[in-house]
Amino acid sequence: GTGAIVAFYWITQRVILRPIRQLRAIANNVAEGNLDIRSAIKTGDEYEKLANAFNNMLDGLQATQEKLRQANKQLDAKIAELSERNIELFKANKVKGEFLANISHEFRTPLNAILGFAQVLREKPQSAIGGEKAQRYAENIITSGNSLLNMINDLLDLAKTQAGKMELHIEKTSVQQLCKALVSSFSLLTKKKKVKVKLLVDSDIPILSTDAGKVQQILYNFLSNAVKFTPPRGKIEIRAQMTDEKTVRIAVSDNGCGIAESDREKIFEKFRQADGSITRESTGTGLGLTISTELAAMLAGSIGLQSELDKGSTFWIDIPVTITKEA
Repeated sequence: GTGAIVAFYWITQRVILRPIRQLRAIANNVAEGNLDIRSAIKTGDEYEKLANAFNNMLDGLQATQEKLRQANKQLDAKIAELSERNIELFKANKVKGEFLANISHEFRTPLNAILGFAQVLREKPQSAIGGEKAQRYAENIITSGNSLLNMINDLLDLAKTQAGKMELHIEKTSVQQLCKALVSSFSLLTKKKKVKVKLLVDSDIPILSTDAGKVQQILYNFLSNAVKFTPPRGKIEIRAQMTDEKTVRIAVSDNGCGIAESDREKIFEKFRQADGSITRESTGTGLGLTISTELAAMLAGSIGLQSELDKGSTFWIDIPVTITKEA
């Protein structure tokens, strides 16, 4: 009687209800978000099989949760990347919009000068204007026309480089002759500002095999900026030297206003000028250094900058002595 009842109670509690309570406790833990818990039932019967199935289910849930976590992590990274790109696109569109507003002004300035001086020459006989004044008007028309042409050429060059349609024309090039021609082309401007230009070309530089026109275009931009930002009676130095047996460096230094450290990367961006703004006292498209960077890459070279605010700047180009069209 009593012994049988006790035995039945013990069996019920130990064999039947205890595994059920364990599984219920595990289920409650899972409901609270704990997927690390596992059943340790080892009864050798259907309860153990049920516990193993429960554990397998938890393994699957945990694996699925980890996949979801990784997917969410990747999604967050993509969203962050897209947000950054949207910000960059917004900034780029803003810069382009400001550039278009600025370039329309830059185009109008020389055009108005050309039209104004031409109208005076047309409406008044040369005898009424005076030969000297007429000559000055004609020079102003030519200067304004060249300024307009240079800005148009900047836009065309940028379009060509970005479209990959700029071609190399490799030829034998003397650095000495190239630099002398460069200095000569700026002689009127430097004399007008009383700026002294010093040319130093090392004698060990060999004849280059490169695209002389593109090297000249880069150096023209460097020297143009140097003359523009060097004060009257200032100094400019052009120095050419070998940095190693295969590379020549041509540097243009000035004692002008210099460039703030925070602006040194910005000036190589499209449409930017030295103070990081779109509009400033100096005219131009703000594309010169962008184009120079693209051209230097075509020449298998690079350009660099060293500057100190209120003391001056040095821009240089490093190019190989010999390049091939594949470069």
